[in-house]
Amino acid sequence: MLYSFGSNGNFQLGLNHHEDVAVPTKVGFAGTVKAIACGGNHTLLLDKQNKVWATGLNSSLQCGQPFWHKKKAVDHVIGFQPILTSICCSLISAGWEFTLVVDLSQKMLFTCGVGPHGELGLGVKGPKSFSQVPIPLETGEIIISMAAGLKHWVCVTSAGRLYGCGDGRKGQLSSKVINTVSQPVLIGVFPGAKKVVCGVQFTGILFNSGELKILGNTKWRITDEYAAWVANEDNRQLQIVDVSSNWSTLTLLTDKGNCLAFGRGDRAQKAHSRLEQPVHQVSGGSEHNIVLLETRQAIVYGWNEHGNAGLQHRKDVYTAVPLKLDAPVTLVAAGYATSWIVTESASTDNNSPAV
Repeated sequence: MLYSFGSNGNFQLGLNHHEDVAVPTKVGFAGTVKAIACGGNHTLLLDKQNKVWATGLNSSLQCGQPFWHKKKAVDHVIGFQPILTSICCSLISAGWEFTLVVDLSQKMLFTCGVGPHGELGLGVKGPKSFSQVPIPLETGEIIISMAAGLKHWVCVTSAGRLYGCGDGRKGQLSSKVINTVSQPVLIGVFPGAKKVVCGVQFTGILFNSGELKILGNTKWRITDEYAAWVANEDNRQLQIVDVSSNWSTLTLLTDKGNCLAFGRGDRAQKAHSRLEQPVHQVSGGSEHNIVLLETRQAIVYGWNEHGNAGLQHRKDVYTAVPLKLDAPVTLVAAGYATSWIVTESASTDNNSPAV
């Protein structure tokens, strides 16, 4: 069962209305969800059959293609609809008004939407339906991770080659500050890189060794705080196994189930680092986080202006309790003031509150 809550002014929650929702609400999606990606006002799903679905704002074709009603193109996709139906996919991501998809072979990357800062990687601003972006790959090389920020995106290959596109003014696309990049550039080669994440003005690279490299703006002292943590000998026994990002905060997950947060914390973005229960997964939205505990419960911390903490109020959340759901949680995702939960339940009662 799929639940959504939070900002919904453009139907991005996949419901049959466009009002914000402050409690987990069942979404009428019948498939099994493998991954969720959130743009500024649109949302993508990847299902078990490796097909992609989209809902929300489509005025810039960020949902991949025109949708029609009575022979007229409409600006919103209401409820999840299949897109890019001709291929199967493996990775999905989204920025403010653009979408990224990697095919099942992990050798082809497609973008759609609009990219005023070069985000489409095609040398044009758009709007544009899905088009393939040339990523130079050697024989046997594949794309293993991809992430999008507000105005930029990156992908890393099995050979450790990191490519990126979009806004690079804060160093998020290079060790040197560059401006708009409208076609993918090779940022560098990072052997052992396994996952990438993007904030608004930075890029994070996680390695198989558990090390982390950060490119970009240091306004919120992410790099300094991480370096200080690494310098503490007591921390060297911890293995970093996953990484997640907000706009201005970076969160690491250790093999012991601990969360470590670096960067901005004035809207409770770091509150989950004080959890006493082991964490299985953490997903960062704009300025909030949703956490899947080892107990298969979900909790949300941080900025909550649109009810995206799921607690029936809109105050920022510094201390949260597990959300009340009908079944164990299997997957969580956070977006631009939106939150998503997948559970094991198979109820057919769609679009009704869970609490």
